[in-house]
Amino acid sequence: MFDFEGYNREWIVKAQNGEPAFNDASNYGVTVFVTGGGSAPTDRVIGIHHLTGDENRGNHHIYVDVLDIRGNRQNLARLELRTEYNYLTHAIVDKPLDESGTNFPMWDFGAASIRVVYDDADPKRVASDTAAGIHFRHNDEGPYNTWGHHSFYVCFMRMALPAPPLPPVPPGADKVLWNGDIGLSKHHFYTRTPIAELETLLDAKTKVRVTRWNDE
Repeated sequence: MFDFEGYNREWIVKAQNGEPAFNDASNYGVTVFVTGGGSAPTDRVIGIHHLTGDENRGNHHIYVDVLDIRGNRQNLARLELRTEYNYLTHAIVDKPLDESGTNFPMWDFGAASIRVVYDDADPKRVASDTAAGIHFRHNDEGPYNTWGHHSFYVCFMRMALPAPPLPPVPPGADKVLWNGDIGLSKHHFYTRTPIAELETLLDAKTKVRVTRWNDE
């Protein structure tokens, strides 16, 4: 069995740092479709790996893990596999901890896409990214990765929605903020940059005034 836990540890750190999903299978046509997520938490693809020959040992599988927000396995998570020929099947994360959560054997059913699925009636329904373009029709690369014998590992992780940014706090009437050669107060905007007119209405509500700064 390949070291899926080692990949998970590396990918979790990248995901928590806001980095995009790791994907060394892009040269094999594998892509990630990122869902918007809406107002729900999201199961993000944090990593995709094309198994080396030594890792694969002649198999033709899609190995999958689904992690919670802390990086622990989400047992009983349900995955959907759909192919370009509209073949549809499901799998449940229920493997022992020394194996990846579940797997789909690949046959000649066309390129497959995988996502985590939930009951649409569940008010706490979670959105999911999709890993797509996965198949085994790749050239021979050695004794254990040959045409019809390529495997991939995909890992999903629950990601919380980022906190919305705080609204900017307007400066008080007597407070001036400096930014380079610009001074800004609540109702007046000074600049050393030449302007065509001595007074310009920038905001109809606040009546902000722009005036040429007197260097002298």
